[in-house]
Amino acid sequence: MHLGLGQAVRSGRDHAVRFARVFRSLPVGTWTDVPMPDSQAAARTLQAGGKRYLYLVNRSAAEVQVLLPAGLAEGGMQPLGGSPALALTERGYTAKLSPYELAAWAAETAESFEKRN
Repeated sequence: MHLGLGQAVRSGRDHAVRFARVFRSLPVGTWTDVPMPDSQAAARTLQAGGKRYLYLVNRSAAEVQVLLPAGLAEGGMQPLGGSPALALTERGYTAKLSPYELAAWAAETAESFEKRN
């Protein structure tokens, strides 16, 4: 496929806008690395403000399907900033990420839920 200069610039700008939208939806804090053996994605989590946050970054120039470690995506994780929804498969929760994509999700913590109810 051949992209003209205008298409390449628009594509790069669109990617930067999506990346920034997701990045701005994340809280400031000390994030914890999640081991992701055999994956082209980096993962980190943070608990803040009664929510548990998760983000993934595809470090590859190719699209990847990421299988999340058991228990990481439990609790109704909702997409942030236009991120794709997590898919539940027979192997667990997965996320499909475009090249170099940043995606994030958040869910209310059990403690926050109990305080409300």
